[in-house]
Amino acid sequence: MGRRFKVVLAAAGGLISLLILFSCSGSDKRVKGYVPPSNVFEIKDFEMLTGREGANYRLLAAKASFNRIENIAELTDITVEFEDNEDKITATADRGYYMQNRYLVAEGNIKGRTPELSFKTGPEGIMNYDFENYTGTVENDVECDQGGNIIKADKAEMDFKTKITEFKGNVSISYSM
Repeated sequence: MGRRFKVVLAAAGGLISLLILFSCSGSDKRVKGYVPPSNVFEIKDFEMLTGREGANYRLLAAKASFNRIENIAELTDITVEFEDNEDKITATADRGYYMQNRYLVAEGNIKGRTPELSFKTGPEGIMNYDFENYTGTVENDVECDQGGNIIKADKAEMDFKTKITEFKGNVSISYSM
């Protein structure tokens, strides 16, 4: 092998080493779901109002961390208020996620109230609400109290267009006399 060939071979090896080094450094930034800190911002004492087809929503949180790339907000100490011409519902939860005018997921101890009834879950409660379809579910030890009449179930599915709530799984009813 000539001297020129050895120099070219050494230069090529060095170039390959540099490419490997730079492509591996910071590889955690290429993992799906990673968002640089500049694309996540926090708001304390968050409040959002929105309306859709005669229904108004107010979402409050002690803290909201927004991911601008995925359009998701992680929320802490949530209060949700829903109001239309007929109903007003207020619910609270420990934490949750809001997906830009589409979906809300709340978790933890969930408590809620309408003018006619109150509801709550156990510590592992989950509440999902679909803003487009006006449907929601509340899961995990759901208890509804309406004037002393109590319905307990694993899950409650609500359709706010039809005003129907269906209770599913281990349903029990206690009537007050």
